Amino acid sequence: MIIHKKLTTFNSGGVNRSSNFELLRILMMLSLISHHFIVNSGITDLYNMSDISANMIFAQIFGMWGKTAINIFTLITGYFMVRSDLTVKKIFKLITTAIFYVYGFYFFFLIIGYETFSIKAMVKVILFIPLEAGKLYTGSMIMMLLFIPFVNILIRGLSKRKFQQLLMLLLFYFSALSTFLRNDNFDFVFWMLTVYMIGGYIRLYPGKWDNKKTGLLSTIISILTMVSSIICIDFIGVKIGFEEYYYFLQDANKILAVMAAFSIFILFKNLNMKNYNWINRVASATFGVLLFHANTAVMRRFLWVDVFRNAEYYMKKDFILYACSVVVLVYVIAVVIELLRIRFVEQPLLNYLGQFDWFSKRF
Repeated sequence: MIIHKKLTTFNSGGVNRSSNFELLRILMMLSLISHHFIVNSGITDLYNMSDISANMIFAQIFGMWGKTAINIFTLITGYFMVRSDLTVKKIFKLITTAIFYVYGFYFFFLIIGYETFSIKAMVKVILFIPLEAGKLYTGSMIMMLLFIPFVNILIRGLSKRKFQQLLMLLLFYFSALSTFLRNDNFDFVFWMLTVYMIGGYIRLYPGKWDNKKTGLLSTIISILTMVSSIICIDFIGVKIGFEEYYYFLQDANKILAVMAAFSIFILFKNLNMKNYNWINRVASATFGVLLFHANTAVMRRFLWVDVFRNAEYYMKKDFILYACSVVVLVYVIAVVIELLRIRFVEQPLLNYLGQFDWFSKRF
């Protein structure tokens, strides 16, 4: 991502694009919660590849969006940041938001006795940004942020042709080799920089393909291909010993996760939506929602295993309704908490620091 608190309004042909991207961020965050609902709850351990049920196929499809969502967040960042300056304020907001949730929940779980204190665990919490860099999302995203000023200089210095060649080389190295030759050279920071540059390319060099019709058609094809890949592996791949049902979309650099993200981004970019303040308001909580429900392994266990007990409902008839209800509930609770944090913690702090010139300087 970088999940901005508020996207800069972008107009093209009199159409306001702000709500387009804000709505897309809301939908992608819901899909990311759905992904975590499935993969962090123990449900995947209950899959029986020799007896595939409707609930199993639903769970696989319900949880398949995680890496696609991350790519879309990063595309949005590249699309807007390629023509913007990174400021100390932007860095400060992201880091302090992450610290609020990671440190806050760590001490909360210690106080209620859910987590046992250890020096090793505390060090991991305190140094979560550098320890996560290149491996997990939050640390990698913040590290990517620090590269943006240099990447923007590179982008602005390249011709369109050279930019295309660079993107093709990066996609070959990160995506094609990993997907088709199983050569896993994935690094989260540099993959996100690659997707960032794709978003920047779309902003700087829109082509004939950049329209609603192309976006809709490619989105339909991408989603159908994602679903088909899962089902084919379930029913055919398993017979030859290949059971990696998320193989083509299990990492952000896998080919189907890339295709779907690009297609959905193009579709929403070209929707003719009015600007709705409530959409912008809800979307401003996106980063906080992510950190609320997925900031640490302890939080994921607490939420999906102990509070909602997802795995216990997997075999039940109302599993689909339960899964959808829990995802929406978690999203609503997280949005409320994040908006309160912004109002009573972040905003007063920003108002105070805003009086210093260094706080608004370019990074």
